[in-house]
Amino acid sequence: IFFTINTFLCIFIKQTIKLKLIMPNELEMKLGGCCDEPGLCIYTTCCPCFAVMEGANNIDEIGPLYCLLTFCGFGCCAVGVLGEKVGGKRDIPISVGESLLMTCFDCCTCWSCRVIHETRLYKEQGGSAAPTKDKMDR
Repeated sequence: IFFTINTFLCIFIKQTIKLKLIMPNELEMKLGGCCDEPGLCIYTTCCPCFAVMEGANNIDEIGPLYCLLTFCGFGCCAVGVLGEKVGGKRDIPISVGESLLMTCFDCCTCWSCRVIHETRLYKEQGGSAAPTKDKMDR
């Protein structure tokens, strides 16, 4: 079993590195970035229902539905779908599968914190996409 998990993680890491090289837009908060915002980390850890509801409301989704899913034990699914949706709204290529995989390793990837952070940025920017690297270089 250990060999299988280790092989899976190696493949996952290699695919993640490939994606990093070709992704034009990325999440603003990097791995471990929630250490810079400990309040967000505590909020998503201690009040996941409210954090996911806030995130869904920020991107004009049905917040209470996401809250209910999280409360009923489907928080991984809720954060996974929310991650894909916020990625789509901010022009960040994230598939549902990638988002769900990141959610499964949330304690290592800080995925829920990163997703909620992105939804907040989306709301702050008035519902606009993330700036592309071309726009940032100019």
